[in-house]
Amino acid sequence: MSTNLSTLAKHVRIRKPEWSWNECRAAIKSGRVTVNGETITDDTRRLEGTEHIEIHARAQKKPGENNLQRQQLSVYYHDEHIVVVEKESGIESVPFTTKTQRLERGHQVKNSTLIDVTRKWLEQNDGRKIPPLKVVHRLDKGTSGIMVFARSMLAERELGKQFREHDIARRYVAFCQGVPKSQTIRSRLVENRGDGKRGSTHHKNLGKEAITHISRLESKKNQRGDIISRITCTLETGRTHQIRIHMSESGHPLCGDRVYTGAYREQPAVEDHSNIPRIGLHAEELGFKHPVSMETLHWTSPLPVDLANWWGNFGTSDQKK
Repeated sequence: MSTNLSTLAKHVRIRKPEWSWNECRAAIKSGRVTVNGETITDDTRRLEGTEHIEIHARAQKKPGENNLQRQQLSVYYHDEHIVVVEKESGIESVPFTTKTQRLERGHQVKNSTLIDVTRKWLEQNDGRKIPPLKVVHRLDKGTSGIMVFARSMLAERELGKQFREHDIARRYVAFCQGVPKSQTIRSRLVENRGDGKRGSTHHKNLGKEAITHISRLESKKNQRGDIISRITCTLETGRTHQIRIHMSESGHPLCGDRVYTGAYREQPAVEDHSNIPRIGLHAEELGFKHPVSMETLHWTSPLPVDLANWWGNFGTSDQKK
């Protein structure tokens, strides 16, 4: 056997030097890497170096695999305590019951949610039934990106503590209207700002503190003069709708947001001419300490195809660095 053979994991690391070895192995095991068009999940597979290797944003169909849910789920990492997955836009993170559903003779409408899909994936992978997963954070239905679920009570407790103490690395890429300045936005968020929607309050004793660090990456203008900016939002806190509220209140609502673009008090309504396919928000980075080993874990997720294609076709860039 040739001594020049290298493992698939090494080839992925060469192509993705910013990834850790764990991220490389997770991408392979979750079916996101193909060799000459074939999905390979063995990170120790040795290659000659002449093969055509592709790294995909989500799991590819495996030969003979017919389970739709398994095909669609991209798993970055899993062990007996946690599972880290990619959430696609359009799927709820966890089940919820609306007031209307509760009133319908106590009947709860059950939808297929990310936590359901993830549990099914783990049961297929483990070959056994597993206990329900535990929720430590959420992403809105329209938002895509990286999420973690706890599999054990210890993980739920320790991850919950990290989220409460803001020890989690969370960065989002977002698309907003206009040209915002790079800044840190601090406010106190309440569940009802006065019109039934969440928002900031000037009362220092109400609400919960929310801190968002914003950095503008690039702005584009289309032929009709609409300007859209690509930004990153790094969270110190993780309040519900935090980024959407902060960007709206700064005068630069997210593209595709239909909740926080209406007129409110002195703030006029903002029309959205971006033609974005869904809300422009993607959780691109997640990092935390493993709840048991305390090893620092970190993952990044590429911009999904729908947003990447839309942004690539939207106007001309100011090429801001």
